[in-house]
Amino acid sequence: MTEPVTKYFRAIGDVQGVFFRKTICLAAKFKGLVGGASNLSNGQVEFILTGKEDTISQLIKSIEKTKPLNNFGAEVIDVLEVKKGRDLESHQMTTLNVTSFSMLHTYI
Repeated sequence: MTEPVTKYFRAIGDVQGVFFRKTICLAAKFKGLVGGASNLSNGQVEFILTGKEDTISQLIKSIEKTKPLNNFGAEVIDVLEVKKGRDLESHQMTTLNVTSFSMLHTYI
């Protein structure tokens, strides 16, 4: 069995005020990943994903190509992998505390 990996990302696009953090956390949870997301002051969202590397890669590809990501218009222009980020517990929303929201429909 392969060891889980942890990767850090920044999302650029229409990602604040459109339930992007919740969408990412719900998608990660559904795919068996652990993760979290937080808004940044520059309009980006940083997020962390832990799990199987191929599952993380598939989710990132889906995030980049799916337009929009949810019915609130979340849309990513680019996802950048970064070397470091905050730990899971420091994120505003995580797969551990995310709850579904009946008005949110995700497409990833």
